[in-house]
Amino acid sequence: VRRKEAQWEQSQLQSAAQLETLLRRIRTAEADTAEAKDETYKLRLQVEGLVRHEKELELELKTRDLEAQERVMRLTQNCKAELADMIERVRRAEEMEEASKSELSDLLAAHDKLQDKWREASRDMASQSQRHITDLREEVGRLESRNRELNDKLAHTLASHASSSAKTQQQDRATE
Repeated sequence: VRRKEAQWEQSQLQSAAQLETLLRRIRTAEADTAEAKDETYKLRLQVEGLVRHEKELELELKTRDLEAQERVMRLTQNCKAELADMIERVRRAEEMEEASKSELSDLLAAHDKLQDKWREASRDMASQSQRHITDLREEVGRLESRNRELNDKLAHTLASHASSSAKTQQQDRATE
């Protein structure tokens, strides 16, 4: 009986030691589990924070992408509008250039015609002036000839008058 009691005591001591070991292991496991739970909770919070941050970054990226697309579209529309305006201004400038060229061509043609008319009028005037000068020279020649004739007649008349006056004076002297 003592042996059984000693065995039983020993068995109880062993069981108590095993129980103590098991309890220590359970406490260690519980502490490890609590730490793991805390660590898991912290990691879960970090993961949730990272997921939230990732979503925020994706949203910001989408927002910036949309803003960039809108800006590109606005710039493209502005560039297209400016290009269309420039093309229209170039077209109007080309039309004005063509109109100016046409007007200049017309003016040069009119100038050439006017110059031809002036040349012809100048030739006609020079020809008329030459004829007039020739006519005037002929008239001057006729007048000079007529003037000589009249001078000759006058001289003859004066001479004959002087001679008749001299005869009358001689006769008047003779009658005296």
